[in-house]
Amino acid sequence: MAPGDRDRTRVDLALRQAHSQYFLGRFPDTLALLTGQRDTVGGLRDPALAGAYYFWLAHTLSHLGRHDAAVAAAERSIAEATQADDASTQGKAHYVLARSGFWSGRLRQSVEEGRQAVRILEGTAERWWLGLAHWGVAFGLGFLGEFRPALEAAARAGALGDAIGDPRLETYAAWTTGWLQAALGDLDAALAACRRSLERSPDPVNTADAMSFLGHTLVECGAVSDAIPLLEQSIRQWTEFEHTPMLAWFTTVLAEA
Repeated sequence: MAPGDRDRTRVDLALRQAHSQYFLGRFPDTLALLTGQRDTVGGLRDPALAGAYYFWLAHTLSHLGRHDAAVAAAERSIAEATQADDASTQGKAHYVLARSGFWSGRLRQSVEEGRQAVRILEGTAERWWLGLAHWGVAFGLGFLGEFRPALEAAARAGALGDAIGDPRLETYAAWTTGWLQAALGDLDAALAACRRSLERSPDPVNTADAMSFLGHTLVECGAVSDAIPLLEQSIRQWTEFEHTPMLAWFTTVLAEA
């Protein structure tokens, strides 16, 4: 195997590992893994591979709360993927821009980036990432207080999860729906959605999400004695994952409880 082929294989394996580690919340490990491949990616001069690499780098940085760096990496991903005519990676990178937008307060921009991700991914075979793009739109609209259209976007994410048989999308949509229903005062439906998400959660990151939003809804219901253990457990998980946006949010909710 030629040296270039070995390098390309090594980067490809790192990207596959990054995908697997995402569901386990191993964001610091993933960042270290990807950072170690940066020079190799640059040396290969392969825009398709570089686009995928910078997407995963951006995605990881976003979960760690490093939003300026995430935006820069996502924009680099879009530039490389455009050169490679890789619509799937372009769409996924726009989803990361949506994520970074709602966590850093650029809410209108977040929603537009999420909708751009949806438009691009609708023309690809990336049904899972299309569902996640709809989820990103729902989250951005929720922060804007536009709860009804947010619920519609969350429902689209859940429907895609159901169509492809993916419990992650279904459960992401469920706890997001619960959060939005709680904001609208429909607390019984919110509790049911969050509990359904927690019961069916397939991975540690989603479990922490579901616990957080169930705890949040219980606080809204006044059931603080039930909320506090859930929030404390989720905060331990967010601390371990170093997911600073969720850690900050639900530490505040716990303080309220």
